[in-house]
Amino acid sequence: MRKIILARNMTGNGVERYITGLIEEIEKEQNADHYVLITDSKRLAYKAKKIKIFLLPFANRIFFDFGYSFFLLLFYPRAILFYTKNIIPPLHFLLPQKKMVLVHDLGYFSPVARGKAYPFFDRLYARLFLRLSLTRAKLILAVSETTKKMIERKYPAVIKKIRVAAPGIRVWLPEEEKRKDILKKYSLIKPYFLYPGSISPRKNIPRLVEAFLAASLPLHHLYLTGGRGWGEDKEKIKKYIQEKGEGRAQFLPFLSDEELYSIMAEARGVTYPSLLEGVGLPILEAQKLKVPVLTSEIPELRETAGEGAIFIDPRDTSSLQKGLEELAGNEEKRRVIIKKGEENSRRYSYAKTTRAIF
Repeated sequence: MRKIILARNMTGNGVERYITGLIEEIEKEQNADHYVLITDSKRLAYKAKKIKIFLLPFANRIFFDFGYSFFLLLFYPRAILFYTKNIIPPLHFLLPQKKMVLVHDLGYFSPVARGKAYPFFDRLYARLFLRLSLTRAKLILAVSETTKKMIERKYPAVIKKIRVAAPGIRVWLPEEEKRKDILKKYSLIKPYFLYPGSISPRKNIPRLVEAFLAASLPLHHLYLTGGRGWGEDKEKIKKYIQEKGEGRAQFLPFLSDEELYSIMAEARGVTYPSLLEGVGLPILEAQKLKVPVLTSEIPELRETAGEGAIFIDPRDTSSLQKGLEELAGNEEKRRVIIKKGEENSRRYSYAKTTRAIF
């Protein structure tokens, strides 16, 4: 039986990294040719060698969800459909196939989302169709136990068909000389902190920059990179950093995996002070690379990081400031969280993820 993965609007963020890890694991299977990937991402398509690919030239929701993919799926009436971004397009309920949906978080319903944590139409779309998607899905996959509990509280009628499919970790490093070349390419100055996430209000970037500049760390730099952001706030955040960053806080362009992991491995610490998350994959990647992590004291990131991080109140600039100073200068604390972080990272693998889903 064919298993079809639908992956629209992959922006280089944690969702794309999750799907990339999944595809790389499926490629190891003898029956990888039984899988189909429908996507708009050339990066994902490049990873798939045995999996059958349908690469769309656009990510527009109307064309992808309600046009191309719908008619394409009519040719696979006996397949299992795997939707990777929270929602099953409502037109797809007319299709006869069994459906699975991967839920990353319920952020659209969080008090944080009542501001501008997500684009307006994304919030509206989720509020209209998430309940229906979960009701009609044969299987609901949550990226974490925290997300699973959130779904159970909000939608108790679907409890019996929820399963956790946590991500794995896929990191590697080039040779040392190559890593040095990458740092030189971007003119990075050590010691530095790295923020490896997308740009959006829920990522708490202005507060991170404010706390960094207020900390007693005159020799440190802060570099920010990750998936594309969205909306007016992306430009506001970039402008804020240009005006307030004092040359020590800077945005990097979008990085390849090789560049990202090389820069991460050389960082004094990885900072991830989100207000709202699903999993927080960069935390696990940093732990695997033996880089100490600072992150938010919120349930989803506490679950992800285990005991291998410094936890701060993401709404309190002084808490974030003190956390950065501890991350930079407390050698005993660094040693402990590096050790516990590496131990924590061993719990995650895409072999487990693939088994949980398929």
